[in-house]
Amino acid sequence: MTQDKQKQKTERISLLRVFILSELMLAVILAAIFFWCGAMYAKPENAVAKFCEALRVKDWNTVYDLLNVPENSSLSKQMFINARRNDNNTEMYSEVTWELSDREPKLTTYETWYGETPELKAYDSVFTKSDGSGTVDFKINLVKTGKRFWLFDEWKVSPVHYIVKNTGFTVPKGASVTLNGAEVGVDKWAEGSWQSFGIPYLFRGTYQLEVSMDGMETYRNNLRLTKNRQDFTIQLLPDTEIQNAILKQAEEDIERILSAALTDKSFGTVSDVFSTDALKDGSIQSAYNDLRAKASIGEEGVTWLEITNMKGILTARENAYNTNEENDMIVSLSGHVNEKYIYLSEQTNSLVNDAREFEIEIKAVYTRINGLWKLISLPVTADMI
Repeated sequence: MTQDKQKQKTERISLLRVFILSELMLAVILAAIFFWCGAMYAKPENAVAKFCEALRVKDWNTVYDLLNVPENSSLSKQMFINARRNDNNTEMYSEVTWELSDREPKLTTYETWYGETPELKAYDSVFTKSDGSGTVDFKINLVKTGKRFWLFDEWKVSPVHYIVKNTGFTVPKGASVTLNGAEVGVDKWAEGSWQSFGIPYLFRGTYQLEVSMDGMETYRNNLRLTKNRQDFTIQLLPDTEIQNAILKQAEEDIERILSAALTDKSFGTVSDVFSTDALKDGSIQSAYNDLRAKASIGEEGVTWLEITNMKGILTARENAYNTNEENDMIVSLSGHVNEKYIYLSEQTNSLVNDAREFEIEIKAVYTRINGLWKLISLPVTADMI
């Protein structure tokens, strides 16, 4: 009986040893598979192949995951995907090939800011167009970014060909800027009635730009970023109610100026419609006096003038940022002129009354001073009538 028990005990120990050895062998095999897969994954060629295929089928999620980008709101995955999709590039590719290149790899500035230059590899790829019209070459720069699981090299694609640097926006003070729905703006600084946003890095592509401000119409436009150091100055228009008020004021100011000039009244009777700064050099008063000289006071000149069917639009002054004026607006007006005048007849050597009709185009430039809109130039000059 004792021998049987001893035999059973020995058999159990043997089975346990076999089980432990089997587990150890399985662990070794799994470890070998793990290290083999890790080694395969860690090859730079795998990163290139995966990147090229994702680029070929426009899998922007995977393309972004393979890019070496820092955590930054302006370089987020959604920002990248939107910038690429907004491009509406319909080009399709049937295949892609790539090979190691002996050219010097390029990195973005932020990839070289800290520490020593990482290990780099350069590859050249060729994408064949699906319609058979040709090929597209694309340079790929790989950078070793560290270790995965503390064991295997991790390679990522430098976004040097996907990023533009130092994009600047200048907008009215108090306005906000959004790109693809995300508010942006770093390194803010103000200059007078303007503020600027400098964005160190953005992805190349097309963005839905929106600039908004209380009391002003929201500016919306598609913005295509293709190169470094692009600067954009955006002026906002007042809301519809204020625009209509400015258009109405422009018609009234023009009518008042013409009425005063053609009845031989002094400049002082209309000087209040101009900004104080605009009057300093005397050019507006001089131009008004030339207009006043066109009036007929018992001699040659205009005796009566009327502008009808006036229509106008309001636009922002393109070079407003380069002036000291605040929120300059241009009122472009068109209308039909009925004019009566007196001229000296060469045949009879006497004064003759006559009339004519013509179309007129007028530009009135306004600036806002303490909440009031003032002219900064004479909208109607002597050579226009």
